[in-house]
Amino acid sequence: MRRRRWSWAAVRSLALGVTAATFGGCTSDSIIQVKRSTGRIDRSELVGAYVGATIVFVDGADTTDLSASGAFFNLTLGESSGVAGHLFIPGAGAGGADIDADMTGAWTFDLVGQIVRFVQQADTFVRESEWPASRDAFAIELRGTSVPDGADPGTPGIEIVLRKG
Repeated sequence: MRRRRWSWAAVRSLALGVTAATFGGCTSDSIIQVKRSTGRIDRSELVGAYVGATIVFVDGADTTDLSASGAFFNLTLGESSGVAGHLFIPGAGAGGADIDADMTGAWTFDLVGQIVRFVQQADTFVRESEWPASRDAFAIELRGTSVPDGADPGTPGIEIVLRKG
């Protein structure tokens, strides 16, 4: 079997050809869109439906997936600041009761801090928490926790990541 040696010029030419073939169908607009997707979030981008991508109980180094036991959380943030949705976490309430709450209410967004806050009748940690909004290249996420700010490190609590679907 004969081995072929490649010159650096040939390798560079091949790499440029693969790059051109890969991105040949992309317009400059689609490349700009990807770059924009990692920046700050505008209020209008938050409007839409969210599902609980992660619902876990954290106690020190131990993490328990609450979704496996039937927990779910869904929210829809409306254009006019309305919220609809439902939170259900079995056994996580006072005395081992289920948290089963209607999330109807309103939402606000602090553009500077990129924080979503909820105003609701349901007495849950959702309305008492700040929900930082973040974005990766694929989705917008809201992250919340039942552990209040200033709590001792390692304080047990529920952590939720809502992902815009």
